[in-house]
Amino acid sequence: MSQVFHKSCYTARSTGYKYRTLSTNTGDKKRRDSIEDNSFDKKLKELKHEITSRIDKELDQAQKNSVATMRQDLHVAESTLTELVDRIGKLDIATYDSELYCLQSQRELFLSQSPILEEKGVFAPNITHIL
Repeated sequence: MSQVFHKSCYTARSTGYKYRTLSTNTGDKKRRDSIEDNSFDKKLKELKHEITSRIDKELDQAQKNSVATMRQDLHVAESTLTELVDRIGKLDIATYDSELYCLQSQRELFLSQSPILEEKGVFAPNITHIL
């Protein structure tokens, strides 16, 4: 019987009531729901903010770690390159000295052998072609 009474009060035309339904009878339920929704939305926003801040912190830490490892790799590469340049410089000096020594010894050898070759007639002026 109470359902019939509520239905007649809130759906029938009478003074003071204008087509109210049970869901919007006084607005108390709506206010209570909006408060719950606001607190739910607030908690959801806080949770979202916390999650994004944690993700940002993790990303920043990962970026810092990767930058640190890249810098370390660059320092290792730099030291390796300087060692290689030093070794190449030492090899250049050694080969330059040995080349000078070889060239000088070959020149001396050639100069020392040239009078012998001229005496034997190897450098004769009548040679027209080389075999």
